[in-house]
Amino acid sequence: GGVAAKKGEGKAGAVVKKEAKEEVEGGGSEDEGLSEYEKLRKRNMSRNVEILESLDLPTIPVTAPAAPVRARGLGPNKRADPDAVAPRQRSLRIQGKDTEGLALPEGFREPMRFKPTMGEEEVVERKVGDLEIKDLKWVDRRYRDDEELQEKATHRVTALMERLDSISKGKWGAGKGVAEKDYRDMIGRLAVAEKDVAKVVPNRIFSLAVHPSESHVLVAAGDKWGNVGFFEPDHAEDDTCVTVTDMHTRPVTSLVFDKANPHRLLSGAYDSIVRVLDVKERKSVAVWDCDEDEYGMLCSTAFDYTRQQVLCGHAQGGVSLLDVRSSSTRAKPRHVALHAGKVRSIQVSPSDPNMICTGSHDCTVRLWDARKMTTANFLHEWRHGKGVNNVDWSPITGSCIVSTSTDDTLRILGGINDSKTTEKVIRHDNQTGRWLTPFRAVFDPKCDSAFVVGSMKNPREVEVFSTSGKGERIKRLTHDNFTTIASINAFHPSKNILVGGNSSGKVYVWR
Repeated sequence: GGVAAKKGEGKAGAVVKKEAKEEVEGGGSEDEGLSEYEKLRKRNMSRNVEILESLDLPTIPVTAPAAPVRARGLGPNKRADPDAVAPRQRSLRIQGKDTEGLALPEGFREPMRFKPTMGEEEVVERKVGDLEIKDLKWVDRRYRDDEELQEKATHRVTALMERLDSISKGKWGAGKGVAEKDYRDMIGRLAVAEKDVAKVVPNRIFSLAVHPSESHVLVAAGDKWGNVGFFEPDHAEDDTCVTVTDMHTRPVTSLVFDKANPHRLLSGAYDSIVRVLDVKERKSVAVWDCDEDEYGMLCSTAFDYTRQQVLCGHAQGGVSLLDVRSSSTRAKPRHVALHAGKVRSIQVSPSDPNMICTGSHDCTVRLWDARKMTTANFLHEWRHGKGVNNVDWSPITGSCIVSTSTDDTLRILGGINDSKTTEKVIRHDNQTGRWLTPFRAVFDPKCDSAFVVGSMKNPREVEVFSTSGKGERIKRLTHDNFTTIASINAFHPSKNILVGGNSSGKVYVWR
């Protein structure tokens, strides 16, 4: 049987070869000049097309890939230079020559010199004192001599002040507490619309704040070089939904809207100036111009709404407490040395304004009583393996604290209101590197047991954790329009809105 099968296969193969040969030999005039192989290939292609057509297969439409989301707000330079860009010239150093044009000796290396630099950014003087609207306008430094742009920038800041004043008179307030079971469903409904993405500030975002208005969504973002941008996704369809102000000259580490007076925005920055943007007064008031020689550089800022008091953390490990109602010219803060390293974060308990929590580069999280703060008189201390980037209180009861550290952990520090404290450790990749703002885990003001933090994972996401149990992850927020690492996140105090900011100045609104 096997022999017969092989003979049959041989005959069939011979028939196919014979037919192919006949097709090649019988080619028309159009095949003249082609080799026998090319003629055979052409016949095979024609036969394959006829076979496919006889099968009557359905046509599958080819769709183009979805276009990327266009972020509104600040964009690339739209004004092309009138002169063509000249070809780039190679320097003598790159060509391996000295200043006389002679070849450098083999193995030559330039001497290394330490010279502080700020890259392409120019070094600017600190903006001291109160700032009027004309001082707050922001124009790209390439066009600061353009009077027309200067005038437009001033007009946009004026219009922003008027809108802020108007919405601050509307309905606002703190939201009601949501049970964790209901919160899981609520947070899972969040999505990012295309219009809710915008480039709000020119550089890396260091801080975010959401205005408490329930009728108008407004987000404030502070960047690496002291700019504070405002994003109103529902205000306009074009780029005028973003307004940028030039308020500080160094990274804006803290932005807080005053809960009792939402027309005021508190800001603190590395230029060691604490400001309050008062839209009723139409100016930015310098609450405190910190003397770095006496107190050290300002690194973190918090606001005690009950006492109208600003708390400032310094690079040398000290903390200053300042009454914002005092004149900046006569204000003398209370200053206490609390840590051996930079105070990266400071927060006041929402349930007891006397309870203060600090996180430092000396790897510790410490709890203090504001009435008797001294270096060794902390109430509790928790240790991380590396520096602490942020601490945040549970928003309703103040019964626990979440801390974020570069040792790749999030720690839930519980039992704050009891005599016995607890600690839960969550492993989390916090290695953001040099070019991303460090992660900060923050609570949702509407749920006492849920907090969010940025993520390094792909596809890009925002992670939501619970303080219950061992600190389980209850949700991973992902969306097609969310394609970034949101290092900084902030919540609306009463509406189901989450805002994330990345290191290119873009803001994403989840709602």
